[in-house]
Amino acid sequence: TRTINLLIVIILLCHNLKAQSTYDSGYIITTKNDTINGYILNDIDYKLAYKISFKNELSDSTITEFTSNELLSFGFSSGRVFDRMKVETNNQTSKDSLNVFAKKIIDGKIDLYVWRHKKIKSNDYFIINNDSKRKARLTKPKNESIELDGKTYSKKDHSYKNRIAYVERDENLESKKSEKIKFSEKSISKNILSYNRNFQEEYPINKYEEPYVYNYDILVGIPLNLGSDGLAFMV
Repeated sequence: TRTINLLIVIILLCHNLKAQSTYDSGYIITTKNDTINGYILNDIDYKLAYKISFKNELSDSTITEFTSNELLSFGFSSGRVFDRMKVETNNQTSKDSLNVFAKKIIDGKIDLYVWRHKKIKSNDYFIINNDSKRKARLTKPKNESIELDGKTYSKKDHSYKNRIAYVERDENLESKKSEKIKFSEKSISKNILSYNRNFQEEYPINKYEEPYVYNYDILVGIPLNLGSDGLAFMV
């Protein structure tokens, strides 16, 4: 019986993972600011960072690929929106920047975006102040080790906190220390939401939440003892 149940789980899992690769209704905005409605191949965030697949009609056999150089933005009808961000690189060549699609997770006086990478802990974040137009890219801190008098010390990188303070700077709002901000989506989001609440009458707040999350118990209807809290995934 356990073998049969496990086989059912595998079949349903494969079916639902395959179902992620569907075309969902949405729109694209071209570099000429033209909005085109259609259907976009729904995939995980980091796979959408550089290019997307688009159809004008769901029944179309013709698929058009657009890179991050060809679009300003795209979004799904679910409210999942990606905007183009320019990223400076350290290459010693003429190509010293690149464009990526980052997902908007907070709307308000300050917008917060996440640029997801394959490795979760290496995500980058972008913050844009819609009033002052200040903006910044927040990258994973690079702590350094320093040797002094035969002892090794750790020098912590707080540059991301300074960038947040720079974008949040407002003469009408008392500045707050940002020492408690950790470099994580949860901590940065909490800080931006707290700041935005001071201006929500003029700048309404919206926080994007992933709409579809399932786990095996819901899909299969049988409990699984896998030695963990269960596995969840998006479709």
